[in-house]
Amino acid sequence: MASAHAIVSACRWWLSAPPRIARRGLRYAARAVEPTKPEAPTPAVARKGDHIKRVAIVFSGGPAPAANAVISAAAISFMEDSREVIGFFHGYSNLEDYHPVTHRLLPDEHYRIFTEKDVNGLRNTRGIVIGTARANPGKGIDKPEHLTDPAKTQRLRNVYNALVDLDIDALISIGGDDTLKTANFLYEYQKRLPPQARRVQVVHLPKTIDNDYRGIDFTFGFFTAVDVMAKEL
Repeated sequence: MASAHAIVSACRWWLSAPPRIARRGLRYAARAVEPTKPEAPTPAVARKGDHIKRVAIVFSGGPAPAANAVISAAAISFMEDSREVIGFFHGYSNLEDYHPVTHRLLPDEHYRIFTEKDVNGLRNTRGIVIGTARANPGKGIDKPEHLTDPAKTQRLRNVYNALVDLDIDALISIGGDDTLKTANFLYEYQKRLPPQARRVQVVHLPKTIDNDYRGIDFTFGFFTAVDVMAKEL
């Protein structure tokens, strides 16, 4: 579990990092960065990130060993800080189809509000507690100019509107390289919104048994996959 908690600890730091640093972290997909030490303790009421009250987790793409361990570590980490955590079912499937009238997202049908009972012991279970799917709201966006194209960003806009409608302050994205691109598109899309528009912070946790991420040594689940395949040979 140490590796899962290490990932989440870094994740929480990115949420409170200055925009310039956070952008760098997203661009290089969780490359290790050491934050500078503050000159003096910061009062709790003034800490960066304290505005984050509700955090959402989405797991997208193929499955990977230790999925529930990472989801559990993320949820517990934020819940211990008195932040509400929800998990979206089936990746981006419902998020990208969101509509304020015809397809609102409902608790227990499209997402779960995690409780202490939900996450206790979850790390030792198999599968993905919130499910996953291949839905990709960033598909079709190939260059920066597409981020201002209403047709190209329709599904990405649906995701953003769903998060705002549900009063989400931060999104934890768990997935492979395509999901990383979607997380980056969501971040870049929000940069192009009017100044008064609400911003949802986005942090991505690398997940793939292929271990083909640039900038990090390994992704969770990789060693388990290698061990299983080695035993089959």
